[in-house]
Amino acid sequence: MKSLFYLSEEIQALEAELEREDITDEQRVAFVDAWLATQGDLIVKLDNYAAYIKQLEALSAAREEEARRLAVMAAANQNRANSLRARLKTFLETHGYTRFETVRFKLAVQMNGGKVPIIVPPEWETDPASAPEAFQRREIRLDKNAIRTAIENSDETYGARLGERETSVRIR
Repeated sequence: MKSLFYLSEEIQALEAELEREDITDEQRVAFVDAWLATQGDLIVKLDNYAAYIKQLEALSAAREEEARRLAVMAAANQNRANSLRARLKTFLETHGYTRFETVRFKLAVQMNGGKVPIIVPPEWETDPASAPEAFQRREIRLDKNAIRTAIENSDETYGARLGERETSVRIR
């Protein structure tokens, strides 16, 4: 793999060890801890370690972009297949076929399974609150902004409290 960042032989050996499939996450953590604790030029070691992190982040971003590109292509293929399937159904229905056999396939126009669809008044779709209460589902969600405001105003919070901010490493 061609690297975007220069990686020393030492960090390449670390990378090879971390990518082994026969070790656990705990073993990976212990290996990194041991690697960082060993003797050597700490500046060079941390510089190479940060370069390795940046390389992995760049590779991750590239793979996420490729995944998005492939998802768009997959959706386009599925949309085309759905459109062609609908056109085939229209053709078969127009010509009175409920079954048709080709060299490779057996085609059939048949009823879908499952529950019969429910058709509701259009206003219920646009404004579910306009439907009778018996046909509504209530969803309760935690309002963390209200909890934060109560804590900040020293109001009763029933055990809710603010936590501590975590730390992170930034590599620039």
